[in-house]
This record gives sequence, C-alpha cells and structure tokens, in this order.
Amino acid sequence: MTSDVGAQADKAYGLYLGGLRDGQWQGFHEVLADEVDLVWPYPPSAGHYTGADGRQKLMVFLDQFGDEGNRIVESEVLLRVIDGDRVIFEDHGKGTLFRRPYEGRHCIIFVMSDGRVAGFHEYTARVA
Repeated sequence: MTSDVGAQADKAYGLYLGGLRDGQWQGFHEVLADEVDLVWPYPPSAGHYTGADGRQKLMVFLDQFGDEGNRIVESEVLLRVIDGDRVIFEDHGKGTLFRRPYEGRHCIIFVMSDGRVAGFHEYTARVA
C-alpha cells in the first residue's frame, strides 16, 4: 500500500510541478478527488477549505500560475516522506511571482485516497 500511495503522489506531484512551470493544469485537475481538503497559504485567499468547494478553489488558485509572470521554473525536492495516506514533499523553488523574482521553500502535503489527491496542504516560506 505504501509504495502505491508514494507512486500515486509522485505522479500527482509531477503534474503539479508541470503546471507551475508551464501553466498547464488539466493533468493535475484530473488527479484531484471530487472533494479536497485544502490549506492554502497565499493571501488574500489564505485559509482552509473543504469538500467540493476545496477542490474548486484549488483549481482556481492554481490557474493563477499560468502566465509568464507567475511561474516556478526550478524546483528541487529536499525531502519526501510517506506516512499512511499522506505524502509530504519539501522543496525549494525559483521563478517569478506577480512578475517579480521569487525564491521559496515549500512543504506540500498530499492526502491520497483511491489514487487521487483528496488533500492539498501547502506551507510556504519565502526566501527572496
């Protein structure tokens, strides 16, 4: 079970990073469960959202990362931990955010259920 959860989360994480790089989110949207427990760190929409509303808000929030002014073009995974149905990725990313240079460390937790992302919790520390 653990290896399946890890492989499923790795696939979803790859689709997530692809969306951050090129703004193409369809693949990641397809691996989201119908209901998502979302913890979103970025104001003005920072907060905790659940259910179908959590899924919809995550899709809308991520779609903001698609134009050339909002892209994470480099990402290095620093840590990956599997704990039951949770897979934790700590990474370091660089790119642009609101058309300004961006560098940050992120902790992204996927809660997997039936091969899909049922939880997306992100915690961020901006470096530059």
